[in-house]
Amino acid sequence: MGTLIVDELLSEIEKNSTQQERYEYGTRMYSSYSIFDSAHILWGKIILEAPRILKNIFSDYVKLISPYEFVNAYMYKYYANESIIKSVFSRKHLNRDDEITFFEMNVGKSRLDLARINGHSSAYEIKTEFDSLTKLEKQVNDYFQVFEYVYIIVNRKHTDRAIEMIPTECGVIEYKNNDGRIIFNYKRKSQKNNTINPLFQLEVLNKIELKYLAKQGEVNLKGNSKTELISEINAGLDKMKINKYFKEILKKKYQSKWQNIRKHSLQINDVDTQLFFKNELEPNIFYNLE
Repeated sequence: MGTLIVDELLSEIEKNSTQQERYEYGTRMYSSYSIFDSAHILWGKIILEAPRILKNIFSDYVKLISPYEFVNAYMYKYYANESIIKSVFSRKHLNRDDEITFFEMNVGKSRLDLARINGHSSAYEIKTEFDSLTKLEKQVNDYFQVFEYVYIIVNRKHTDRAIEMIPTECGVIEYKNNDGRIIFNYKRKSQKNNTINPLFQLEVLNKIELKYLAKQGEVNLKGNSKTELISEINAGLDKMKINKYFKEILKKKYQSKWQNIRKHSLQINDVDTQLFFKNELEPNIFYNLE
């Protein structure tokens, strides 16, 4: 029932606004949205950020549907930004017991959007229709220093230009938003990367993780600074062992966070997936706040 009413409200919005107005409304709504807001406060924000012509539309709906559900549905249909694409793509791998997915990690001077560890390591850079490709080449090159497989996930408007900017070894996943339904299509599979730089992998880890890696590899450490730890581990282990332990550490680091998403996936809205992942929150205390 709730979904049908949300669809009805979205239809009313679409009939009374332009595409540009819906996009701008989506950016404002997303910026002000917080799952920690009560339903009353969130509805206030939704109405406050709405274009003037839409403000009176909501009065018949605020008591019938959840504002959290509305925000999620609106983002899907009119402002499918990086958070939505990350979540939808990651959910394709929820039923795989032997792997984990995680979000956001510094790699070199880039910020990785999404990664998977399933025996192999895979990195994903997302470019939505709202994103620029300015940093894409640098980002992909950074990821090839660290991960075995690298992919870009791009909106179809960027596909041709993006392919011109990346190595042939980089995989390409194109997506389109079909009226609120995100559809992915593998245009090109990633090739196994044989140029991983162990120094870049070690730089990704913190000191505690580096010491754990050294212990696993039976490297006797003398230094204590991060620079010293990296140098000693790199001298004491070959690149294959560093890569093996690197993947094990990442899997262990993010295991419980990913399991939390798997456990509660049916209760978590896509717009909130990354927040639940980062903080390992229980969704049953949210979405029902009055």
